[in-house]
Amino acid sequence: FCLFDILVKDNQYLIGSTFQQRVDIMDNLYGQSDDYLGVIGENIYRVKTYYKDFVNVYNDLVDIDLVEGLVLKRKSAKLEIGSSENNNSKSQIKVRKPTKNYKF
Repeated sequence: FCLFDILVKDNQYLIGSTFQQRVDIMDNLYGQSDDYLGVIGENIYRVKTYYKDFVNVYNDLVDIDLVEGLVLKRKSAKLEIGSSENNNSKSQIKVRKPTKNYKF
């Protein structure tokens, strides 16, 4: 299981919080890792948050089988109530690597 965002803390939805605020919460809960995945527990990992140099990050990670690509989010994007991918279309872009299953 890989975490890259936190949506609920202490039984409270984090609606209205920015992505940067949620990253800070995860930093306080789980710390930061120098590797692209930090170990939280058995089969539980936290995905590293990158802030710059996305082309080089993508090129470094694309050859790792477990990595599907990158999700780029605006740091100031606020979490909204929603139930579909369209709710995030204003604040994030998914950059997937080509695979046998899909090509983007």
